[in-house]
Amino acid sequence: MWKNNSLISRFTLNSTNNLRHHATALLIQQQNFNTRPAVTLWSLRRIGTCLGLFWLGFTLTSLSASDVNGQLVKPAPVPVILDTDIGDDIDDTWALALLLKSPELDLKLVVGDYGEAQYRARLLAKFLDRAGRSDVPVGVGLDIAPRSAGRQAAWIKDYDLKSYPGKVQADGVQAIIDTIMNSPQPVTLICIGPSPNIAEALKREPRIAQHSRFVGMDGSVRLGYGGERQPCAEWNVKCDPKALQSVFAAPWDITITPLDTCGLVTLNGEKYRRILDSTNRIASDILANYRLWLVNQPTLAQDMADHHSTTLFDPVAVYLAMHQDFCVMEKLNLRVTDDGFTVIDPQARPVSVATKWNDLDAFEDFLVERLTGSRADLPVTPPQVNSLISGSPPDISTNEKYWAVEDAGAREKLPLYLTIPAAKPDELTPANGYPKRKTFLTWHRSHGDNGGMRYSALDQINLQNVTNLQVAWIYH
Repeated sequence: MWKNNSLISRFTLNSTNNLRHHATALLIQQQNFNTRPAVTLWSLRRIGTCLGLFWLGFTLTSLSASDVNGQLVKPAPVPVILDTDIGDDIDDTWALALLLKSPELDLKLVVGDYGEAQYRARLLAKFLDRAGRSDVPVGVGLDIAPRSAGRQAAWIKDYDLKSYPGKVQADGVQAIIDTIMNSPQPVTLICIGPSPNIAEALKREPRIAQHSRFVGMDGSVRLGYGGERQPCAEWNVKCDPKALQSVFAAPWDITITPLDTCGLVTLNGEKYRRILDSTNRIASDILANYRLWLVNQPTLAQDMADHHSTTLFDPVAVYLAMHQDFCVMEKLNLRVTDDGFTVIDPQARPVSVATKWNDLDAFEDFLVERLTGSRADLPVTPPQVNSLISGSPPDISTNEKYWAVEDAGAREKLPLYLTIPAAKPDELTPANGYPKRKTFLTWHRSHGDNGGMRYSALDQINLQNVTNLQVAWIYH
C-alpha cells in the first residue's frame, strides 16, 4: 500500500516459512520517493510474484474445507445407536423424533431398555415405520422388570411387531455389540434411560468401549428437578445405579446432560404452537402419543397437550451427540453412588458434563425448527391402502373423498400420501403463445396471454388518439 510517500509490503505467513523469508527480503520501509525517484521494475516484479504466491497459499489452505469444485464438504453423519426407555415418560418420543430429523446423525439401531421389552420395541417400530425409516433395525431389550402395559400402549394396540418392514433383533444387547464392533467408524451410543442393556453389553464384550462413546441423559450435579438448588437421585440413575457404575467404569469418552440442563427445557407459547400447527408426520405422531400418554397421568391436566410440553429431558442428549454450542460444558470427576446420586469426587473418572445453558432459547428454537421442518432426505413411504391395521379401508379413490374422512380413528388408518393422477393433455395450460393471436384480444389471463406478456392486439386506442380520451366513469 502507499502511505506517506512510502511503499510498504508486509506479510504475515505463519504456515509458509520460505515465502515469509522472501516477503521480508522485499520489505521496503520508509523509502521516500522525493529522494529515490523510482522503484526498479525488477523490485516491483518480485513484489508481484510474492503477492501471487501468497494468494496461492491462501487458496490452497482454504481448499482444505472444500472440494475441487469449490463446494463445501459436509462432514459424514455420525453413526449412532439409541438406547431408550421409550413409553415411560413422553420425552423419549420427542428425542427419537429429533434424532430422525437430524442429518448429522446416522441412526443404525434402536433398542428399548429397562424392561417392558416387547412394548418398547413395538413403540419404536411403529414410530419408525410411520416416519418412513424402516431401514433402522429395532432391538428387543433385556426381558427384565418392569413388565406393565405401558403409558402409550393405546397407540400400538393394533400394531404387531411382526409387521415391521425392517429388521427386528430379538437380542437387542447383542445387536448393540455387533453394530459397534462391525462399524468402520466409532459409534455414538445415546442412552436416554436406565442402562441395564449397556451394562450387559459391556459385560459380554468390554471392547465396545474402545470403538464408541457414550452420551447420556443422567444425573443431577448442582441442580435437581425443576431447577431446585439441591441435587437429587435422578430417575435414570436411581433405577439401576449398578448399571451406570459399569458405564462410568468403562474406558470410553462420556458426555452427559444432567438435570442441571435437561431439566429446564419446556416448550410453550409460540414455540409450542408451532408444534401444534405443524403438518409434519413426525410432529403429529409426537402429539398423538402425548395425548394418549396424558390419559394415564391422572395428576396432570388432560388439556395440557393443547398448551405446552412436559419437561423435555432426553432431546438434550440427542443434541449433545452432534453439537454442544448451546451448553456450558465442564470436565468433572463424577462418581455414581449406590443410592443413585452423581457426585463430584476428585478420585472419580472425568466426565464431560453440560452443567449450564449458554442459550436455552436458542436450543428450544433449534428443537422446534427440526421437529416442524422437513428433511429432504427423509424417505417417502408410498401409501399402502390395503395393509391398514384393521377393518375395511375407506374409499379414498378421489381427492375429495380422502379429505372428507372426518372420524379421528378412520383418519389414523389413512395413508400419509394420496396419489393424485397427473392432468390429461387437454387439461394442461397451453404453452406461451398458444392459442395464438386471439389470446391478445381476449385477455383471458390477468396479465394478458398465457405467458403473462401484458400485450394487447386491440388497436382502437393508439399513440395518435390516446391524448383524446375522456373520463367515462369512476368507480369508488
